[in-house]
Amino acid sequence: MQGGSYLGNVQWQAAAAAPPGLVAIFPAVASTSLYHNTFYQGGALRLAVAYGWGVVRNPLRVMYPQYWHTAEYAPEELRYESIVWSLPLARADLASSGREVRHWRDWLRHPSYDDYWRAISVEEHFDRVAAPVHTHGGWYDLLLGGTLNGFTGMRGSGGSELARRESKMTVGPWGHGPSREYGDVDFGPDAMRNLMERELRWFDHYLKGEDNGIEREPPVEVFFMGINRWAHYADWPVPGTRFTPYYLSSGGSAASSRGDGTLAPEPPGRDGLDHFTYDPDRPVPSVGAHDCCGIPTQAGPVDQRPVEARSDVLVYTSAMVREPLAIAGPVRMKLHAATDGRDTDWAVKLVDVAPSGFAMNLRRGSCGRGSGSGSIAPSCSSPAARTSSTSTCSERRTCSSPAIASGSTSRRATSRSSIGTRTQATTSGARTACGSRAKPSFTARSGRRTSCSRSSLYPDGMLCREFCTEVSQEAKLLRVWRRAQNAP
Repeated sequence: MQGGSYLGNVQWQAAAAAPPGLVAIFPAVASTSLYHNTFYQGGALRLAVAYGWGVVRNPLRVMYPQYWHTAEYAPEELRYESIVWSLPLARADLASSGREVRHWRDWLRHPSYDDYWRAISVEEHFDRVAAPVHTHGGWYDLLLGGTLNGFTGMRGSGGSELARRESKMTVGPWGHGPSREYGDVDFGPDAMRNLMERELRWFDHYLKGEDNGIEREPPVEVFFMGINRWAHYADWPVPGTRFTPYYLSSGGSAASSRGDGTLAPEPPGRDGLDHFTYDPDRPVPSVGAHDCCGIPTQAGPVDQRPVEARSDVLVYTSAMVREPLAIAGPVRMKLHAATDGRDTDWAVKLVDVAPSGFAMNLRRGSCGRGSGSGSIAPSCSSPAARTSSTSTCSERRTCSSPAIASGSTSRRATSRSSIGTRTQATTSGARTACGSRAKPSFTARSGRRTSCSRSSLYPDGMLCREFCTEVSQEAKLLRVWRRAQNAP
């Protein structure tokens, strides 16, 4: 079986049914859990894809074209600029489609990973998939979690020795499909891969019996951003990965990149707090991210400086990393936060800052906490205290971010949040930086060179979402210089 995105999920569902004639599958840019990989992240609804793709474009499960809502002749009331502000979300389907959309309302009625989602999650049934699987995706793809979890799930729990041994994974610096350039970055000529050629080699071997050597190649092929090179490994996460804790700290004024937020491997000498006020009528925009196919957003690696200039974004910056550093693997962040809002999502970005100042987003994750009636997000901590949460948020299964930050209930009051600056971040790699950002307004920035990000909250033992980047001052300078030379 072959196909990408929705058709990739179809392959996974078919393979989990264990049909006797199925020999191999190749799910590209595909989800393995519609809850974790697609519509929610750490309990936070991914509005851009859940509403934009699931409701605006698929109210009757037949995909409508985007231009119905983006073209110059589109009626004002149907343009995304209008419909994304529809509240409450439970009735937002009426604004875009003029009808109740059952699957949308079902998704909102099930904000936690319960039996509704578990019944359609392939991640519950990797042991039923006996055919070898080749996953294929991008570091900036909406469904990156499915690419990573599909491979690690098959390697660890596949339904046959053959599937566990010969399943493979390729991850490039792409969005929802291979490309050389994405967002603001040109990753060089080696970044582009011909997906069809790879699929043909895979199926020539398993369907025709050709000895083309693909089954003997290293199972993991990943692209290191920064130095723009491919690397091959025996497993994922990369064997020998070391995890290093980093800590947030400030003098109480970490708001914006002009603040005093820092990130260092040593715990701060004292605990502290940083505050910001979230206004849902002025949400932090999604500038770069893992997104596709729904509400139009600026996806991929995009300069974060405009976002980091906002006073409702907390920024923690590390010291300059002066030696080349490779980072590849899962990222976790333990976040201590309190809010006077009834429903709050916290989001964290991992950002690499080049000598030129260009701030390139590498990863983003979210954690949703809802405590009031009408909320759509489950608590991301124990419900003992309504206004505070201590969460261990690991960047695991999901890949995209909720791109539009309109409120989750019919109330649009501002809320004030506090972030404890003794927060610990764990990342693979020796020197990184990490930070946070809240209700689509709480970002993280690594001081030059790389950082650790925090993300969704999931049960212990779950796989983490991962990223792969290598940072070298020389490579960064050269790339920026090349781009400057080509600028109009």
